[in-house]
Amino acid sequence: MRFEQALQAMREGKKVKLADYNTRYCIVYGSIWEESINPSGNVYYAGGIANLSCYKILAEDWEIVEDECV
Repeated sequence: MRFEQALQAMREGKKVKLADYNTRYCIVYGSIWEESINPSGNVYYAGGIANLSCYKILAEDWEIVEDECV
């Protein structure tokens, strides 16, 4: 799916990610948050969209992740 659809999914409380990436995105308190999972399985959150580059915004392989947002 395109970013426009991924953004709509985030507005509905869902998490999204790009295929081949571990970083997931969701909206928390009105801003887009990143959720990263390291190889040990630890989850880290970062507010803002610092790593949401133009490349990612223009990508067409976004997908919905089946777990809850923070």
